[in-house]
Amino acid sequence: MNQYPYLVYRPIAAFYVNRPVTIVGSQQLSESGNGIVVRWDGKPYDEDHKITPECREVLRAVGRQQQQSSGMRVCMVYAPDDCDYFEPDGSIEQSQVPPSSWIETSEGDYFPEIIVDTVDEKEVGDTHGGDTEADDTEAGDIDEGNIDLGPTPAVAPIGEKDASETVKLLNNKGTLLAEFDDMFWTFYHGDRSTYPVFHDTIVESPYYLIRELESIGADNELLSELSKKSKELKGVISSFRVDKRRLDKRIILFENEGTGAMDHFVDMISLIRDGKNGFYVETTIAGDPYDFPCNAFGEILVGRCDNVSNAEQLFDAINEVTVDDRWESIELSWDEIVENLRPHFPRLARGLARIVKQEER
Repeated sequence: MNQYPYLVYRPIAAFYVNRPVTIVGSQQLSESGNGIVVRWDGKPYDEDHKITPECREVLRAVGRQQQQSSGMRVCMVYAPDDCDYFEPDGSIEQSQVPPSSWIETSEGDYFPEIIVDTVDEKEVGDTHGGDTEADDTEAGDIDEGNIDLGPTPAVAPIGEKDASETVKLLNNKGTLLAEFDDMFWTFYHGDRSTYPVFHDTIVESPYYLIRELESIGADNELLSELSKKSKELKGVISSFRVDKRRLDKRIILFENEGTGAMDHFVDMISLIRDGKNGFYVETTIAGDPYDFPCNAFGEILVGRCDNVSNAEQLFDAINEVTVDDRWESIELSWDEIVENLRPHFPRLARGLARIVKQEER
């Protein structure tokens, strides 16, 4: 991207979406768009076209807020060889290597425009508790598209419902593990809580609920107790267990390990029995949690081909689910696929080996 600075979001591994950042004066108006407009009266770049320290601090505040609100890993790019990565743990890693695989958003796509109002230049970068004037907006609030760049609280509230309307999950020692108020989930790790997670996210991907509960010591008995709280929660737990049983029976035909600009990930091709209809083939990405729709193992579904009942259809299905851009740089090993298939379905493996040999001639 030629325009600097810009912010990069990572919805899934090795896939990035950028969002332009425009710095204007505090009194200027912006045209409607899908970028981030920062109202700030300072000087963004010096004579050598390097980002100024004052501007970097302003944009770092924007990057931190966007990482926390989106749940994604993000990167603020200032120049072709200068950027900051914002990690979920709150740390910032300065780098000379921006993400290299991204798509540019068009107006109205993916994100609405955000207007960021900042303090004046003298106050920017003061991170040592100096006196500043507070407005009526709570830290971290988003109001009509404006972001307050104040500090984000370490423990986030779960909502304003009465306690009687809140579902609480406690362990056998009476320790609070999680709360749910019909809209948000909050998970407790001792004295520390997570940021609220939308219930819709968990309904779509129960993996996130189970992962958090298991990380704080919840067992199957507690999950069963949670499923009794409501029909919807029972459906969420049941959906996870059904999907896990499905995946437990799959055959992993091929794995490719790689590294993106922000994390380690694994591409997989799997064969899964589909009742009386034979099999289907799936390609998935596994890696760090992405806050993105995923299966019970935390993997993102990339492609699927159904109605596989013989070697020829299996060969065609594997080719069909590996035609996207991700697989252009991956060397697919048919020998590995055949060997992984052989212990489970020797006849199918022999048929696939013959087809592969014929295609290579």
